[in-house]
This record gives sequence, C-alpha cells and structure tokens, in this order.
Amino acid sequence: MQKRKVSLYQNGKEIEFQDGIALKANGTISVTYNIENMGYKYFSAYIGIDKKIRDNTAYGHYANATFKIYADGVLLYEKKNVGWKTDMEAIFVKLPNNVKNLKISVTDTSGQGETGWGNCSLYK
Repeated sequence: MQKRKVSLYQNGKEIEFQDGIALKANGTISVTYNIENMGYKYFSAYIGIDKKIRDNTAYGHYANATFKIYADGVLLYEKKNVGWKTDMEAIFVKLPNNVKNLKISVTDTSGQGETGWGNCSLYK
C-alpha cells in the first residue's frame, strides 16, 4: 500500500485525488483497518486503475483488477473487470453494526493493475 496522489480515468480525462491509496497487485493484496468501537456506518471511495499504468502504454492495457471490500471477513462489495480505461466508480458501502475490521482488497493477475482508491472516507 502506498498513500499518495492517484489519478483515475473518467470520460477520457484524468481526475486527480490528492488523498489516495495505491495498491499494485500481481495476485491479491489487501489492507485491513481496525475500526472497532469507532461507530462508523459507511465507507466511500472512488476506485479505478491509476494513471501511472495508463502512462505505460506498452503494458498498461493488460490491467484487469477486481476490487473487494470486507467487514469482519464478510464480503460487502465486489467490482470485477476494472481495466486500463474503465471509468472510475464512486462507491458507497453500508457497514454492519459494530464492525471491527474493514479490509480493502485488489486482485490482479496481470501484474499491471496499479489500482487507485481516491478520497477514501468513513462516516458515522
């Protein structure tokens, strides 16, 4: 996981997020956050393939990622087949009551899927 700016694709343009998380996977990579007793009820983010991969025209077009969000090991959200020029998606996920762990996960077997999570937020 790398916290940095991410740029996601939308209608032929790059949309930059100053507060982002980048995950590069060849296989599956995930990050788990302990949010026990914090009272969060929702998670939101923008997801897509980062511009860093679109700039790599020799390999970037192979990117094909699956995004997943889990709460205490239970799958809450899944988006498959996110590719090199797939438009970013705004997601808003309701969390179960008394959630302890929130995990964001990306699977990409192409090894070319530097994925971006922009403006990740938790809400009460």
